[in-house]
Amino acid sequence: MIRHRNGFTLLEVMIVVAIVGLLASIALPAYQDYISRARISEGLALVADAKQELSTNGMDNESSLELTAKAWNESMGGMGRSSKYIKSILINNEFGEITVIFTPGVSSNAAEKSLVFSPQFRDGKGAAVTLPTYFSLTNPEGTLDWLCTSAAGSGAGTRAQLYGFTPPATIATLPAKLAPTECR
Repeated sequence: MIRHRNGFTLLEVMIVVAIVGLLASIALPAYQDYISRARISEGLALVADAKQELSTNGMDNESSLELTAKAWNESMGGMGRSSKYIKSILINNEFGEITVIFTPGVSSNAAEKSLVFSPQFRDGKGAAVTLPTYFSLTNPEGTLDWLCTSAAGSGAGTRAQLYGFTPPATIATLPAKLAPTECR
């Protein structure tokens, strides 16, 4: 008499469950980082407003920078700008650096952590200069560019090296693995 197998043995089912569990343990952290990076990218959209405000109204001299930073920072109850994932976006009135601080809603690794955007002027002749240096020049010329830094500290390596950017005075605290590519 020939006996036909119906279904799977317990051992086969346990092997499949173990493989699925292993794959899930590898994929879940990567997925969580992906979600965190997507939420952090919201900060880049809100930073665009701060960059525009600073480049339009705060680039004439130290006092225009200070007035622009003060007006920006006092909006939204002293938090600059904020949203579900962004606690605050503030402009430093001395260096013009824009600091984005994230809420715990992004992830536990990003709560209260920051990215820093530092304005730099490139004149095409040498290293880029920060705003205080730019304001001290007699006839300043150049192109405004931005260096974004995370906890790695130096911004996007090739960009920082290519243009000779100066690391910002404010230290960013967001882990590089969660930062946008331009900020790692």
